Amino acid sequence: MSQALGNAGVVPLEAAQIERAMKPVFNPRNSQEKDHYEIHRSTDGHFHQLIYWPKVFRDFEYVTVRTSTGGPFIASRMEIPHDETLAGVSGDIHESLEKSMANQGVPREVIYRLADIFGWRIDFLTEPREGDVYKIVWRRYLGKSATRDGEIISALYRGKETGEVYAFRLAGDYFDQGGESLRGEFLRAPLQYRRISSYFTEHRYHPILKFFRPHHGIDYAAPFGTPASSIADGVVIAKGWEGGLGNELRVRHAGSYVSIYGHLSGYPRGIHVGAHVKQGQVIGYVGSTGMSTGPHLHFGFERDGRLINFFSLKMKNSRKSVPLPERPHFEKIKKNAQVLFDQLAKPGAPLQVLKPAS
Repeated sequence: MSQALGNAGVVPLEAAQIERAMKPVFNPRNSQEKDHYEIHRSTDGHFHQLIYWPKVFRDFEYVTVRTSTGGPFIASRMEIPHDETLAGVSGDIHESLEKSMANQGVPREVIYRLADIFGWRIDFLTEPREGDVYKIVWRRYLGKSATRDGEIISALYRGKETGEVYAFRLAGDYFDQGGESLRGEFLRAPLQYRRISSYFTEHRYHPILKFFRPHHGIDYAAPFGTPASSIADGVVIAKGWEGGLGNELRVRHAGSYVSIYGHLSGYPRGIHVGAHVKQGQVIGYVGSTGMSTGPHLHFGFERDGRLINFFSLKMKNSRKSVPLPERPHFEKIKKNAQVLFDQLAKPGAPLQVLKPAS
């Protein structure tokens, strides 16, 4: 930040005073590249005010630092007045969930949020089928010059492979129609991928070795550097070069399960043998190391030391359900969600603003 202020003509002494004043409301050490700021000067060219928009803040929050008659600078955390509303869409799958929803004007972060919510129940690459139906309602905040999309409050996916899966938000978590948590033992996929290039099979033609052999894993084609996440809590038991899999990582999970991630280009800091990792934590990055014809993640899965087809595994949920005292409130949430779903226009229509359920 001091370098940016200096480039804008703020003298070093004032820059240091500005940073010192900011610390109680925003630590300048948390500044990020492409944070936005404005510097206001008096008519004689002296510094008057800094307006700073940290990316780590919500879209309607910012910091001001201004001169004071008492001498030192005064910093404040401010918020633009804004209104809260509800947005929603109803649609059906054509090609992919992302493309279908994007065509309706749904922001990318909302699409990814939906995929995360259903990530324990639905694999949005292998399971969606043409004509599957989805409905989604989320909070939207509108200010004078900014729009922020907030949390999803209810969603539905009805598919030929998945059946009907609901998501209702309660106390920061999501529950299905029966009040069972959507969180599962394993994520359905280790990364947000573009496409699957090769499935688990006993008879696959190897593009480099030029002969058929078993392929006991799943290949997720994705660009270099795409983050790969641990499918569950666990402990790293192997990291490093592993023959044809190149840079590999193995994570041991409860129940004698081991997940395997191959052809990685690298690892984030803190990932080492013995490290404890959380479900969804980034543990590596897609690459093309080892025997590989292009960037992809090879994902393998072992049970009791034997490679098995991850797609055939029956997933368990977290067994967490809506507490008995919260059941009446949860039933009201479901009823209100249905009222909102009923407001949604025909599938494929642009996103719309909804009236809150009474």
